[in-house]
Amino acid sequence: MATLAGEGDDPYLWLEDLGSGADAALWVRDRNEETIAALAGGA
Repeated sequence: MATLAGEGDDPYLWLEDLGSGADAALWVRDRNEETIAALAGGA
């Protein structure tokens, strides 16, 4: 399997497992909540 240059250095590579990765989905959901609050003036 071919890999991208520097792929091993990517600290967010685990986020690509959104289909079955509960941790990744939870992390994204949390970041979305923070962003929505900031955009709405609640942060």
